[in-house]
Amino acid sequence: MGNVLPAEGELKEFKFPANIKQMGNIDKEIKIYVEDYVYTYLYQFAKVGGGEKLAVLIGKYLQIEGTNVVMISGAVEGVATEYNDDDLCFTEASWNYIISQKEKYFKGLTVVGWVHVQPDFGTNLMSRDLTFHRRCFEEPWQVLFVIDPIERSDAFYCYDKGAVSMRQSRGYFIYYEKNEDMQTYIIESNVIKPKEEVKERKFNFGGSGKTAVQRLLEVTGRARAKAFKLANESDRPDAAVRIREILKQKEEIRQKETKNRQAAFMASCGALCIVCFVIFSGLMANRVSIRRLEAELVNVKSTYDDMNRLVTNATAQVFAVQRKEEEKEQGKNNGEETPEDNESALEDDKERIFVKNSPENTGTTVVENGEEYYVYYVEDGDNLWYISREFYGNDEGVDDIMEANGITDSDYIFSGQKLMIPKK
Repeated sequence: MGNVLPAEGELKEFKFPANIKQMGNIDKEIKIYVEDYVYTYLYQFAKVGGGEKLAVLIGKYLQIEGTNVVMISGAVEGVATEYNDDDLCFTEASWNYIISQKEKYFKGLTVVGWVHVQPDFGTNLMSRDLTFHRRCFEEPWQVLFVIDPIERSDAFYCYDKGAVSMRQSRGYFIYYEKNEDMQTYIIESNVIKPKEEVKERKFNFGGSGKTAVQRLLEVTGRARAKAFKLANESDRPDAAVRIREILKQKEEIRQKETKNRQAAFMASCGALCIVCFVIFSGLMANRVSIRRLEAELVNVKSTYDDMNRLVTNATAQVFAVQRKEEEKEQGKNNGEETPEDNESALEDDKERIFVKNSPENTGTTVVENGEEYYVYYVEDGDNLWYISREFYGNDEGVDDIMEANGITDSDYIFSGQKLMIPKK
């Protein structure tokens, strides 16, 4: 299909079109530009008569700063196509016609790809398309343009890296310029047939005497569409306005769906907030009960600790009495009695003569540092609470007794211990 790489001078003079419209996203590996006349023609070609169709794309290929650029400025209908095993294919007559039309209307350009119109099949790439593309369009920059006129959707496909398979291009550009070659081809090939009344009607556009179709083809970009719309918008022979209206409607539908999704999301968030509030309220309502339960647990633990101390003290005293009894019994059995034992026993008896278990029975008091104290000797089974009740009638004197005698552990006293009981 010829070498279409531009010469160095042509590449320096090349400029990207100024008036463009982006369709989809920007593909970093290949940039595809389609002239508006070609884009409009292909959609009208896809609609007329219905059914599956083929066409070829005419233009040129450039490589700018390592990026492949395909400029599509023409298209030729695939005539005399035939089905081969349910696959629509170009015939020899088709290629002869394409070559003749290219030489007649698009001199100096080359075939940069082809078009497959597949109504109601979407824009998915068929395996037969991949096979056909590999066989007939071997250049890495040649593309496939798939159109579904029923769904009004389209997509470009190009070779992936290594030209092993094909991938869908992320997007392309539609550009606007005075494309006289494509205008001439449309008029002379008579592919797009306008309504009869439009064909016969003439409008006075500056006294030219040209038909609406001819005048429309002379106007470029958006200006030509606007001029024809002022004359008779309902009889426009091409599909450009209709396509743009459909795209606008799709955008409105998309925005409406987005708003609906946002509304549903906000409703879900609101419901979730309500549920969280109810749960939080329930937790706050149970907070008092939880605190009360914690306080009761603390009281139970404190009571348990007190009981444990009492039991421990009582057990220690029981073991002390038992051990003392055992020692006495052992002494009796052995018949031995030391002078030290006799002297200690006499001294204990002497002290207990003055003090028994209450202030009434005590016979001695002492004064230390200006304070008067009762003297009391601890007996088996005594504890500080018992001693406090004996002297004061209640448990409130325990702390005073501990302070007066330097006791740090209220459970640790022993039999025979001398205690100073503050007198009140």
